[in-house]
This record gives sequence, structure tokens and C-alpha cells, in this order.
Amino acid sequence: MLVVDDNAVNRRIVTEQLSIWGFDGLAVEDGETALKILAEAFNTGLHIDVVIIDYHMPVMNGIDVARAIRSDGRFDDLALIFLTSMDMVGDDQIFQSLKVQAHLMKPARANLLKGAIIDVVRAAQIHGGLPLRAPATPPVLPASSQPSAGLGVGEAGYQPVRERLKVLIAEDNQVNQIVFRQILSSSDIDYRIVSNGEDVLNALHDTGADLILMDVSMPVMNGHQTTVIIRAQESRRGLGEHVPIVGITAHALDSDREACLASGMDDYLSKPISPELLMRKIEQWSAGFSRSAARR
Repeated sequence: MLVVDDNAVNRRIVTEQLSIWGFDGLAVEDGETALKILAEAFNTGLHIDVVIIDYHMPVMNGIDVARAIRSDGRFDDLALIFLTSMDMVGDDQIFQSLKVQAHLMKPARANLLKGAIIDVVRAAQIHGGLPLRAPATPPVLPASSQPSAGLGVGEAGYQPVRERLKVLIAEDNQVNQIVFRQILSSSDIDYRIVSNGEDVLNALHDTGADLILMDVSMPVMNGHQTTVIIRAQESRRGLGEHVPIVGITAHALDSDREACLASGMDDYLSKPISPELLMRKIEQWSAGFSRSAARR
């Protein structure tokens, strides 16, 4: 699920509801970011079932976003759900022309939103929607924007830039992986993305890291368990190592923060990820970084 809403509180509420219902969800603050996420998802073969769009947004309102989506043949059959205010009543023709599968009045009751999501996903499965699959021949990028051969979602290599900050990212959600890539690809940070705690331990052993961004909820081994093991390994080596670890949580509760710190993490961030806050956290925990014993 992809949520587009400029209101940070609304984004948090919807993403938490999606998580409770067992849906993978990502919320972004504007249409431009949403379109970039959809394009990257298409190119990586990631299937997005539904886009939930708020109508009242600056620059690109919800109708503008829906028109941009429908003008791109790759997303012509992507399911759209609109969240609208009372003044949108009567615009059914617009929704019909944009093939909007459902629209709900705000504030949308949780059970109605859940029901709408289930209905549109079920309808797409019955009638056959457009899977977001990568084209047979990927578009050729200019040489200046070609990605490094060692960089990719879940791939094994860092960007081969020497003497720069190495950030290891543990995140199993493919949409969130795309978000991290979009935020960090324009920086001079060498980053690597893995999908579970076991892969974190292997990556740390093989190539090391100056900073770890650790999702708390992952398969195989979660972020808390992985952090406990990392701290135990550092202690056993007795070399004074301490790689900073920032936990990434789906909630902003005090209990989540306490659980992160109790496991040995140094800090935490709550989803949805804010690009500005993420870069501030990276700067905070990498200030004056040098090649530590954690780096290989």
C-alpha cells in the first residue's frame, strides 16, 4: 500500500492502521514522491496493490496525483482509494473518469478503510489488474546517473566510494528499501541494504559499517535480537568497538524507544521515514567518524 498525504499525523495514523491489519504500507507527503516510488517499484518488479490518496494537498492535489498516475500506462489499472472532505461530494464523475475504485469521507472510520482496501484488492484479483513488473528492457540512463554495479535493493555491495561513511541498512519491506535508496542515492554515503538480522551479522563481519540503521521488525532475526548479538560480539573482542545502531520502528511510543535502548541500540527513528530527520540522525551518529574496528 502507498499512502499520499501531506499531513504528518494522518500519515502516521494510516500507516499504523495498515500495520495492525497486516498490510505493508508506506506513507509519503506529496505526489511527486509518490510517483517516484511507483516508478522505482515498477523498475524493481515490486507489486503495489493500492494507492490511498488525500485530496487536499499543496502543489499537486489528489486529483493531480491520480491524473499523473492514470496518464502513465504502467499504472493504468492500479487501484486508487481517495480520502476526501465534504466539499468533494458530487464529484463522482471525476472519480469515475480517473478509475478511482473507492472514495471515503474524512475522517474515515478504520473499519470502512479496511473494508475498502480489501474490496478493491479482491476486485483486482478477480478481474485482473496490472502488476507492477519491470519492463523487459530497462530504460538507459545517462552515464552520470547510472547506478553503481554494487548497489541495489538487498544486493551485497556498497557503492564503491572510498573513505566515506559506510551505512548498513536492515529493512525487509521492499517499499521502504526504495525510500532509503531515494534518500541516500543523492548523498556521498556508501550504503548497503539487507533484509534481516542474519544478513546484518554477515555483512558486518564481511565489510563492517560505521553506522547501522536497524528495522526492529524483520524475519529470521529481528532488530532487537541482532543488536544484542552485535553488542555481545563487540564485548567479547575487547577492542573497545561500538558501532552506532539506530533502531527503525513502526511506532513512536515510549515503550518502543525503551525496547530499542534496552537491546543496545543508541537511538531510534519512527516510520514513516522523514528524509530530513534521517539525514540529521546519520549526521549526529557519524560526526567525526573514523575507520573503527567494526570496519573490515
